[in-house]
Amino acid sequence: MDLGETLVHFAKPWEEVSYAQIREMYAYLNYSGLQTDFESFGRTFVRVYNDAAARADTFKIEIPVEEIIAKTLSKFNVRNLSTEFLHKAAKFYFMPEIDAWEPYTDAVDTLCRLTENKFKLGVVSNAKSEWVVHEVLSKYDLQKYFGTVVTSATMRVRKPRSEIFSKALKDLEAEAKDAVFIGDSLEADVGGAKKVGMHSIYLSRKPQENPSMSFPEATVFSLTEATDTIMLWNTKSSQVKNQQERGTYSSIAHRVLN
Repeated sequence: MDLGETLVHFAKPWEEVSYAQIREMYAYLNYSGLQTDFESFGRTFVRVYNDAAARADTFKIEIPVEEIIAKTLSKFNVRNLSTEFLHKAAKFYFMPEIDAWEPYTDAVDTLCRLTENKFKLGVVSNAKSEWVVHEVLSKYDLQKYFGTVVTSATMRVRKPRSEIFSKALKDLEAEAKDAVFIGDSLEADVGGAKKVGMHSIYLSRKPQENPSMSFPEATVFSLTEATDTIMLWNTKSSQVKNQQERGTYSSIAHRVLN
């Protein structure tokens, strides 16, 4: 399933968090020796970030935030930075965002219910940092429910690219035809899942710009509804399988008796 706006949501205004992110990162960089004012740094970072975001959206690739930070600093003639330094700067940048994410009220009940019914669970998330995804999950003790966590930051491709879904299926040792993806994006989640042959449930959290781009097998308005749908599908699938098995056994018995 998806993470942002599916399992967890932003509990603070995005603009407020975004400003705090740049402020926190700048404070660390300034302490480390960056010689420029906050306004100049902020404008440059936003420009580089938006350019990276546009390329990521066009080509469905991921550009980790460490690369965005490095490119921003190169504009101020700061180069050849260590991976450790960039990762630490990224941590400062993401701290306000981690603080802003909160689980939906039905998230834990949903994960408990699916786990108790022996479903294997995984997260597939478009994110500029895998570390952030794990931090958000760990903050609310959600990580224990998932057999795999796959992020675009590690895969370097974004949903709806099929590679990111295929990795999750491989990790869970699951067949696409037996898997269901829950997400709040018709393009990234529903469209991506359908590309690899997974079933899809669209969790309608917000209006979609192009609602006709992909057609989910079910549309729900809460994680509880999504779980109810999965349980119903699973029951129907088991009934069909039992009927097929009874039909096979009857056919064998008929051949034996005759």
